[in-house]
Amino acid sequence: MEKKIALKVNVLKAAVKLFENNGYINTTTRMIAEEAGVGRGHLSYYFPKKEDIVRELTSMFMKKVETFIYGKVETECNDPYAYFGLLLKCFEYFADTGDYFKMMIIDGKKMQSVYDYCCDNYIHIIEKKLEDQSIVYDETVLVRGVEVAVLIFDHLIIKKINNELEGTEEVFASALKHFLVEFNKDEAYTNQTVKSISSSFNKLDLVAFNKYINEYNYEEIYLSE
Repeated sequence: MEKKIALKVNVLKAAVKLFENNGYINTTTRMIAEEAGVGRGHLSYYFPKKEDIVRELTSMFMKKVETFIYGKVETECNDPYAYFGLLLKCFEYFADTGDYFKMMIIDGKKMQSVYDYCCDNYIHIIEKKLEDQSIVYDETVLVRGVEVAVLIFDHLIIKKINNELEGTEEVFASALKHFLVEFNKDEAYTNQTVKSISSSFNKLDLVAFNKYINEYNYEEIYLSE
């Protein structure tokens, strides 16, 4: 198990370094294997395609965000719908502040499997929250809501990165509003939820948040699973 974790960690760290230096498109699996010091056979066993590495990095990002915000934003963490919005807010923040996250979003947008994987992750997270709160929900509505929200989020965040976004509304808020429509949440609830998320996020220690997310300490995540 430790060897497996060490190998995957080396691959992820090598991929991040190469993606940051060369971009996703110009980085090959051969380059990643050489940088990580592993054989291409071992690399392809754990990550058959390059986009599988981006999927894993996306999953790691979500897990690290959840770990950091746990206990710091009680209201949003207890509300499954607000929690989804908070995760989107975090992704928007890091897309605004880090070239690596911009790469994940722009290049991830081109890969259907990454989009599907993000949706599946969000659905799993929200389902768990709903069940923890004993909230009855329609799975079809949840899936449709997440898929629409993530699609809108991806579209708007790319426009924002390219300085093509008009208006001042935050991207996470636009995506969340479309998500909440699926659950028949009224405008008052929606506006209050967006306001609450923004307020709680601004109270986070963003310096510590940046440091924690960018340390790339993947071992602790694998060992906690």
